[in-house]
Amino acid sequence: MAKKQRTTRKRSRRDCPLCAVDIGSSGIRAMAATENPDGTLHVLGMESVNKYGPVERGIVNQKSEAGMMLSRLLKFLANRIGSQEPIESAYLTVGGKLLQLKEVSVKRDLISKNYIPDKLLESMQEECKTKIEDKYNMMAVLSTEPIKYLLDGVEQSEVPSRSQKARFIEIVYNVFVGRIESRENVRGSFDRANISIEQQWVRPDALLSALVDENDMARGCAIIDFGAQTTTMSIYKNDRFIYTRVIPLGGYDISTNIQTQGVSFDIAEKLKETYGYASEEYVEQNRVLEVRSNTGGESRVRIKTSTLAQLIQMKLYEAVDPLMQDLKNYEDEISKVYITGGACKLQGLQEYLQAMTGLPVEYGSHALWLEDTAPDEYFYPDYSALVGTLALAVEYRKDFPDEEPAHPAPITRIWEKIEDGALSLFTEDNNK
Repeated sequence: MAKKQRTTRKRSRRDCPLCAVDIGSSGIRAMAATENPDGTLHVLGMESVNKYGPVERGIVNQKSEAGMMLSRLLKFLANRIGSQEPIESAYLTVGGKLLQLKEVSVKRDLISKNYIPDKLLESMQEECKTKIEDKYNMMAVLSTEPIKYLLDGVEQSEVPSRSQKARFIEIVYNVFVGRIESRENVRGSFDRANISIEQQWVRPDALLSALVDENDMARGCAIIDFGAQTTTMSIYKNDRFIYTRVIPLGGYDISTNIQTQGVSFDIAEKLKETYGYASEEYVEQNRVLEVRSNTGGESRVRIKTSTLAQLIQMKLYEAVDPLMQDLKNYEDEISKVYITGGACKLQGLQEYLQAMTGLPVEYGSHALWLEDTAPDEYFYPDYSALVGTLALAVEYRKDFPDEEPAHPAPITRIWEKIEDGALSLFTEDNNK
C-alpha cells in the first residue's frame, strides 16, 4: 500500500466521519462514512458530478471549475449526511491516463559509519526526489512505497533499524508518477474549494484494498478498471505492484460510437447499459430496438442488439487488446483477473475477457467492507475506488488517531509536507 505520511494536526477527530474523494476519469465523487465496531463501513452518503471538460481522462484540466465542482459536491454531501459543520478535509484517490509505475533503486555507501543513521532513510528518499525533479521536471510523483531493503546485498524482512550495521544499503521503491500539470491542477482545485487533503493514494491502491483478499495478493492478480474515459490494468504480486498501464478509452467512447446510429449521447448510454453486450457472440436474442432519433420531432431509429454489440466490441477491443497483449508477459505471475469500474457492466464481459486471457475472471466486490444493510447502489462497482479509499483512511486514522488538520490548512502547505516526506522517485536507469 502507499506509504503513509504524517500531516500537521491539532484537534481530536476520532469520531468525525471519514470523507473520500475520487477523481475519476470523467468527474468527481465523494463519499462519507464511519467505521462500525466490526470493521465494516457505515456509509452516510455519496455525491457525484460528471462534467466533461474540467476533468477528462482522469486529469484535472481546469482547476478553477474543478474547484467549484468540488466545493459544491462537498456542500451537498454535508447536507445529505446532516452534518452541522462543513467538510473541510478529505482522503483523495487519483489516477488518470498519464499514470505510470516505476521501480527505483537508491544506494548508499556506509563504510565511514558502518551503522544505520536515524535520518538515512529519509535522506535517501530526498536524494532520489532531487534527482528526479532535476532531470524529469515534467513528471510528478503521486505515491511511493519501499518494497525492498538490502544491507550488504542481503534482503531484509523488515525496515532496517539504527542498531543494524552495514557497509552498503540499497532501497528499492515502487513509485506511481503522473504529469506535473495534473498534480498542480489537483492542488489548485482543492485550494479553491478550501479543502485540506488528509492523505492521498493512487487508484490502483484503493481498488486493491477494496477488492482483493490476501491470498490473491500473494498468488498474484490483475485488476482491470473500466472507467468512463480510461481503462486501467494493474498487476499485483508479492506485496507490490509490478505493472500498470492506462488506455485512454472507456465507456464514454463506446457510447459515442453508438451515437453514430443517429441517437443522442443519453440514449446511447441507456442502450449500452440496458442492452449492451461485450461481443456479438454473447447476444442471446437478436431484438430490434426502436428509440428516439437525435434529429428531434417524432423520428425514430431502429437498432438491432447484434448491431449494438458490434459497435460496443469495436471500442472495447481497442481498449483491452493492448492490455491483453501485455498481460501475456505476466500470465505466469497471476492466478486471477478482477474487473471493476462504472463501465464494466456489459453483458458477457466476464466471458469475453476469459476467452482473451485464458484466466479466471470475476467481478471485484467490495461487499465485505460494507454493512449488510447498506443501500444496494453502494455495492455497485462504480464505488469500489471510494470504498477502497475509505478502507485505507480507516487504517490511516488508526495509525494517527488523535489529531486533525489545521483549520483549514492551505493545500500548498499540505502538499509541501507530503513532498518533503517522500514524493518523487524514479530515474532513467531504473525505468522499466
